[in-house]
Amino acid sequence: MKAYRIYSGRKQDALELEHTVSNPTAREVRVRVRAVSLNYRDLLIAWGQYPIPSDPPPIAVADGAGEVIAVGPQVTRFKVGDHVAIPYYPDWIDSEPTPESVHRCRAPPSTACWPRKSSSPRTC
Repeated sequence: MKAYRIYSGRKQDALELEHTVSNPTAREVRVRVRAVSLNYRDLLIAWGQYPIPSDPPPIAVADGAGEVIAVGPQVTRFKVGDHVAIPYYPDWIDSEPTPESVHRCRAPPSTACWPRKSSSPRTC
């Protein structure tokens, strides 16, 4: 499995390819990314201006779409093969975030193409 981590403050050299990604934890899914949409958060991290540090550095691209290829043991909403959109905290409106408000995957419109799924402001 491959993933790009985005390192704070490295600007155009912020992306680093990682070849080993652990199995999904209890409430995570692994997604084979098919399309991405650059998010301003990614630029802020690369520029060293994102106010929340992360260790390890986050996997790049906060918005995307893809296919579920693995699920953690407590995942009930998705299964392998499902198409998902990966918006940045789609249900967090205000106040302190909770695990329920910051889940990452949503089911996108089934008729949309991959690029549309990755950047759709509305994921059904």
